[in-house]
Amino acid sequence: MDGRKKLAYVVVVLLALALAACTPQAGPGADTGGQTPAGETPAGETPAAEESPPFSAETGGEGDLANTQWSLVSMGAPGAEAPVVAGSTITLAFEAAGQATGSGGCNSYGGEYRVEGNTLSFSNVASTLMACLDEAVMAQEAQYFQALETAGEFELAGDTLAIWYDGGQGVLNFARASAPPGPAYPGPGTPGVIEITPGPAEATPGAAGSEPESYSDDRSGPVELLRSYFNAINRREYTRAYSYWENLDQVGDFEQFQQGYAETQSVRLAAGAIGSDAGAGQVYYAVPVVLEAQTTNGATQRFAGCYILHLSQPGIQGAPPFQPLGIVSAVVEEASGEASAEALLAEGCQGQNTSPITTAPSADPLDISADNYIDNRSGPAELLRSYFNAVNRHEYVRAYTYWEEGAEVPPFAEFEQGYANTESVELEVGQITDGVAAGNTYYDVPVLLRAQTTDGAVQLFVGCYRLHLGSPAAQAQPPFRPLGIMAATVQEAASEAEATALLGSAEC
Repeated sequence: MDGRKKLAYVVVVLLALALAACTPQAGPGADTGGQTPAGETPAGETPAAEESPPFSAETGGEGDLANTQWSLVSMGAPGAEAPVVAGSTITLAFEAAGQATGSGGCNSYGGEYRVEGNTLSFSNVASTLMACLDEAVMAQEAQYFQALETAGEFELAGDTLAIWYDGGQGVLNFARASAPPGPAYPGPGTPGVIEITPGPAEATPGAAGSEPESYSDDRSGPVELLRSYFNAINRREYTRAYSYWENLDQVGDFEQFQQGYAETQSVRLAAGAIGSDAGAGQVYYAVPVVLEAQTTNGATQRFAGCYILHLSQPGIQGAPPFQPLGIVSAVVEEASGEASAEALLAEGCQGQNTSPITTAPSADPLDISADNYIDNRSGPAELLRSYFNAVNRHEYVRAYTYWEEGAEVPPFAEFEQGYANTESVELEVGQITDGVAAGNTYYDVPVLLRAQTTDGAVQLFVGCYRLHLGSPAAQAQPPFRPLGIMAATVQEAASEAEATALLGSAEC
């Protein structure tokens, strides 16, 4: 079985699977009595790792480093080391099972380490993918991660640890840390944490009293999808949450899925370093997670594991309906209170045949060019950017799907042919207005479109798009109907000045 097929399966011990089949499922945060959440499969036992060769007392070894924690003091050329950037902290923790975890000053990381005599090496090191505002901290972190990749000899002396790297041309100087490694769950602002604030179940995008960022329905990438999934759970929008699953055999029928979250008040999500496997037009993502769930009775539960996500390349999907990025499977289990979040994230997706993503998967929400990928229905502007991003990428099946069922749009073949001479489109959005009626929200969006044709000509259009969303909380049964386009009216403008004036005075 190749790597892509492996990702479509959840690896479990048969005994654990058999026991799970005899018990009802419950969502994260439910009073499960040790059961695993709905929609997630119990994780099997991990075979014991092979023991490393013994090390002599003279050279030290893995046993001397195990269960120790260190803070970086300085690094650089021996004799000319530079201290760490003021206000930043780089840590390294060695665990007994050959696992190393820590913080690079911006991102959490984890991997494997091995000691042979007085030589130390690191492998399979992966980190979270957050960006820090301080460029000096980011540069320092990149230098540190590169140093780990080329680590060589080391010297452990009391409360100091020196690790030479790059063939001895550089050295990392550590001091023993008195505090234990990482908290059970990363605190607010910790790199790698995706904070999701529960919103009122009745809140609708654009409705009075709701915050613009409180509703997230975004499939632009793996982080965005999981954020949207747990945003739906926290808002009690279970039909929407259910729609993010591609493989419904994994979660069972909708009533079972919804009941599994009956005692879940809210969920916080921390995602670790993401792995990816692509081939034959299919992309799979492996996302390690730590979930902290609050139950309706005030208890806190912690789960850790791995979500597998899948996207069939949009450019090769030849006919509607479009299949967006979705959740294929999940393996989670209740986590020990003793394990650090960093360690849990480092171990969450071990065994998946993936390669770490070296750049952040998150899309620039304002870049609708063909070089970016946006599939975001969180609000009216986001949806129209996604629509024209699909047009720019010539992903016409995806573009067509943004029109809701029953909308004023021609059949797909005619719709696709209508863009045959369009090379690219730039979008400018005017003042959006909205109205709520009988549990439905309607948006009127003035737009200015700058379209470049395949022969290099530029055309200007000004008009109005009308969008609609039925209250997500009121959609009681699948299928979920997301924000979609109802209708559009546009007219060609003779000049840039005329187009700008029409946009400013446009009344949809």
